[in-house]
Amino acid sequence: MALMRGFSIVDEEGGITIPSDIGKWAELCPGCGVCIKVLRIKDTSRFPHLVIYRPRNIPFISPLEVIMKEGYEQVDKQGRVVLSREILEELRLEPKYIVELKIHGARGGHWTVVHNRGPWRMTTLQQRVGRKIRGEKKWNKVLIEY
Repeated sequence: MALMRGFSIVDEEGGITIPSDIGKWAELCPGCGVCIKVLRIKDTSRFPHLVIYRPRNIPFISPLEVIMKEGYEQVDKQGRVVLSREILEELRLEPKYIVELKIHGARGGHWTVVHNRGPWRMTTLQQRVGRKIRGEKKWNKVLIEY
């Protein structure tokens, strides 16, 4: 079960901005080094997901998950983790894609899981489909003579 959830957009350099509250709980402060793992669930067609953690907070990896790639990155001064091209390709991420960040783990040992949520769209479903425009209510007029 996720303890906290947030969203971010992948920038042109392949960086993911970590929201400040998630960075606080996962101890992902600017300038610190983090380990990353790209995991995939066996026998499914789901996109792989990314785990970002401090070296002392080793995440729980299910027996149903396979490690696709591993690496070491650093959180920059803007609170971003810039991912390498190989990891972005493995995750099927491109610039302007939305990622969902979730905090997992026990007290004092939290890690962040990043899921690909697809391209960012500026429109909503209501804007694409259109609003239902209701006409004025038609009252039945009755003339009464006294």
